[in-house]
Amino acid sequence: IMRLILDCADENMEMEMVYEKTHTEETEKYTVQPRFVVGTPIGWYMLVNDPTRPGKLRTFAVARIRQARRTGTRSEEVEVDVEAHFQHNIGIYGGGTPERVRLLFERNAGRIAAEMPPHPSATCVTRADGQIEMTLDVAIDKEFENWIASWCDEVEVLDPPALREIFRKKSQRQAAKYAA
Repeated sequence: IMRLILDCADENMEMEMVYEKTHTEETEKYTVQPRFVVGTPIGWYMLVNDPTRPGKLRTFAVARIRQARRTGTRSEEVEVDVEAHFQHNIGIYGGGTPERVRLLFERNAGRIAAEMPPHPSATCVTRADGQIEMTLDVAIDKEFENWIASWCDEVEVLDPPALREIFRKKSQRQAAKYAA
């Protein structure tokens, strides 16, 4: 499948694929125009133009492509600004709208987070009690939520309220699992 993706990207050829959705075993058929393949520590991803969403790049995990074939249709060469696509995201899924996020880290976790911020917009301020407040403008997506969750109880979401509510509910579900 990787060879097919690379060939289609190189030749501006459309590709039809059967793709397994993220959190289910359901599949869906897509016709896409492969543009780039990106390797990350967690896998290979294909960035495509999707004719049903003109002007927007989409990301698909290569490992979830179940079948693929060339359609025989040449796709129009489209200029793609990959940097702009990812500018507000911390991971492989780009294109989101940035929001102002404020996080409060315990002292040691905050020092580590400040040394390795997830996004260039991050700024950190050490409070009088040693806790570190990080402010950043990012797209709130699953990758960003997972990054926050990786800090467990060493971080608190201060803003925006909708993100704080997501983590309040996650914390309740997690506490219920350990209460038994």
